[in-house]
This record gives sequence, structure tokens and C-alpha cells, in this order.
Amino acid sequence: MRHDSQRPLQQSSVVFELDLLPELPEALAYDPVDSLWYFGMVKTGNVYRYDSRSDKLSLFLGDDNDGRYGVFSLEIDIEKRRLFVLSSPIAAFHGEGASRCTLFEYDLNTGVLIQRNDFYDGDERRLLGDMERYSDGTLFISDSYYPAILKRTERNELVEFIFRPDLFKSLQGLAMDQERGILYAADYRNGLFAIDLFTGEVVADTVE
Repeated sequence: MRHDSQRPLQQSSVVFELDLLPELPEALAYDPVDSLWYFGMVKTGNVYRYDSRSDKLSLFLGDDNDGRYGVFSLEIDIEKRRLFVLSSPIAAFHGEGASRCTLFEYDLNTGVLIQRNDFYDGDERRLLGDMERYSDGTLFISDSYYPAILKRTERNELVEFIFRPDLFKSLQGLAMDQERGILYAADYRNGLFAIDLFTGEVVADTVE
């Protein structure tokens, strides 16, 4: 049977609805161990926890002084029970002077802050926008304002993984193929890139 390209291959359905729009939800993560959802807010820096079985929504991170700006990405380490929170400022919500991007690491069960990595650039405005976690714990992080992808090492250092001003114009989401060792990066202007996780080589792209 020939498929009509204008029709979706699959039908979607609403699983649940949450009233979080005023805080601008951006980040999403799921913990399969406890069957809990986590949502990060750009406007307030809050992180909510949701149990779809009981339809219970609760504030997980918010009543603290950790200094989160907009939460753009969440990652969960299932084995170690850790929640990684990627935070960046938006001038409209956090002021023109806000420039600190931060990678937070929290205890997934208690919400206690374990460690943080504050990232500053005195010359360029930065927006760390998405991250993907490799099986060894390495986090790869995209930057929407700067043509680079960073990675967090085992020593909690943020280092430059790949810098390509000729290709990267506005990096957005990341996805990972663990088996093939490929990191996929979406760019607002230049489409998609496939990047070798171990060498940083761009092995395929959609740039015309």
C-alpha cells in the first residue's frame, strides 16, 4: 500500500494535561523506576514532579536558593538516582545582567543538591539549551548562542567538545544513538548534524 505523504504514519493521543503554561515548560524527563515525570520551567526555574497514576503534581525543586534561571533540559541517571538540571538565563525573564549558565546535579529521591557547575563566558552570551547523557555518564550539551557543543567530564568539568562556527548557527535539540556512537544535533538554520561521539567529527549533515 502506498502511503500518502500528507497523512501521519501514526495517530497520537493525549496522555495527560497539566496547567503549567504560565511558567513556560521546556524540559521533560521520565524515571522508569518510580514511574514519575519531571518538568522544568523556563520562566521560574522550577521543576515539577508528576505521578500519572494518581494525577498528583508537586513542586520538586523551587523552594530553595540554588539560583536556577530557565530550566531547558533534564536528564536522569537511573542507577545513581540523580537528576541533572541544565539552567540558562533569558533576558526577558531574568534581566540583561544575568549571564551564568549552570549544570545542577540533584538527588532524585530527596531533591538535595549534590554538586553544580557554573559556566561563564565574559566575551560571549551563552545559552546552554539541551543535553544528552552517554552510558558512561558523560553529558553532551548544546549552546544556542555559541557554535559549540560542550561535554561534562567525570571530574565535573565543562569542556568544549566540538567548535564549528562554519556549521553551527543556532543549535537546538540533541539526540543520541548509543550503539553507533552518534550524537545528533539540530540547528535552527542549518538542519541536522550527525557527530561521532568519540572524535567530534561531523560525519553527516543537511547543509546545502
